[in-house]
Amino acid sequence: MTRCLRRILLQLPRKTTNTSGRGENRSVSLAAGSTVILGGDSRIDVRYSEHERHIELVRGEAFFKVAHDSERPPTVSAGHAIVTAVGTAFDARCGVDKVLVSVVEGRVRVEPWAPFVPLALLTSIQPKLAPLAVSAGQETTVEFSSLGRVAN
Repeated sequence: MTRCLRRILLQLPRKTTNTSGRGENRSVSLAAGSTVILGGDSRIDVRYSEHERHIELVRGEAFFKVAHDSERPPTVSAGHAIVTAVGTAFDARCGVDKVLVSVVEGRVRVEPWAPFVPLALLTSIQPKLAPLAVSAGQETTVEFSSLGRVAN
């Protein structure tokens, strides 16, 4: 394998899947010192590369204890929400039509997941979709058409 091809392959995100069974809590250690505790019947897909740390909460609930890395702050997508964290601990729970994000320590940024519309355009059309900062002891809900108020 050539050096150039190897360098390209190292930059591509690698995907790993972690699951828990019904009634099972499972702790998962991630690269870079982060930990995720999966609630029962939960699944995450993890994509880490040299440039990004991305976790998708596919179903269920997960508690994230995130190691600080300002160069690659991790993003967690869950339902209609994207959560960006830097050195924090938070919980995300996917419901049928909404996502609940609760912050235990630190602070996260919560924004809507809109893969086909630029965020600036989306928030100008629907102000309820503007990104929110959520701090320790606070939580918010994210639905398809709005971000909930930050509550204590």
